[in-house]
Amino acid sequence: MKMRALLTFVSVVALGCAAGDDPGGSGTDTDGTTGDSTSGSTTLEPSTTGSTGSAQTSSTTDESTSSTTDAADSSSTGGSSSTGTDGSTGECVKSTEGCPCDPASDPECGEGLVCSAENICEVAICESKKDEPNDDPFEPFALTDLDEGDDPITVMSQLSGDEDVDWFQWTCGEPGFGLTTPDLGVAAPRGVQTCLFLDCPVGGNPVFDCPEGTTEMNAPIDNMPGCCVVGTAAFTIDEPNCPDAGNDDVIVNLRVDGGETDVCTDYSVTYGC
Repeated sequence: MKMRALLTFVSVVALGCAAGDDPGGSGTDTDGTTGDSTSGSTTLEPSTTGSTGSAQTSSTTDESTSSTTDAADSSSTGGSSSTGTDGSTGECVKSTEGCPCDPASDPECGEGLVCSAENICEVAICESKKDEPNDDPFEPFALTDLDEGDDPITVMSQLSGDEDVDWFQWTCGEPGFGLTTPDLGVAAPRGVQTCLFLDCPVGGNPVFDCPEGTTEMNAPIDNMPGCCVVGTAAFTIDEPNCPDAGNDDVIVNLRVDGGETDVCTDYSVTYGC
């Protein structure tokens, strides 16, 4: 009887110990992590999402950097704009068109520009310049033709800088007998050169002598002979002869050049026959 009771007690104690060693439920493993595998996956998911988000940010940053680099390269390649603005800084470059004049430079503005009353560099515009737009000896500006004895005509114009060359043309006619005598009076600043080149309506070039005080010169077209003066002067070409023509009318080509750099140079010419 005693032996059966003892065995029953030992069995109860063993069953209790077995229940205390059960690893199930919400017990903690030795590594300190939660044993619920589903809970562990949820914990890693934000990490995966965070990694993906970081990659997108990096990609966006790379695209932004690339865009910025491309813009910088484009700006560097472009340089300054036509109005003188620095493409990289957006600031006006002194001495360039549309930007402030540079008093420390001589001249104050770049080639082909003048310093305005507002102290801004701009293209020289000579408002009173006669309509002679192309500086082309093959297409000179036509002046009024004159006959021997007609009253002289005065023309006023301007040279736009040192590269401007003005060409004009008229005919000196001789309605009767005798020869024409083209003459020219010039009022121009020192350095301005004025030339008369003569041509015959028919045949070769006329024959004549340049008067004292002038310089002989030939035109760039047809090798027309001519006479030139510098500054204010007056001269007459006496009786040019056209050997192959039935009369002694002559075509007179007037060239004016030698203006001052970046300056509108006024001049006037009075021509007659």
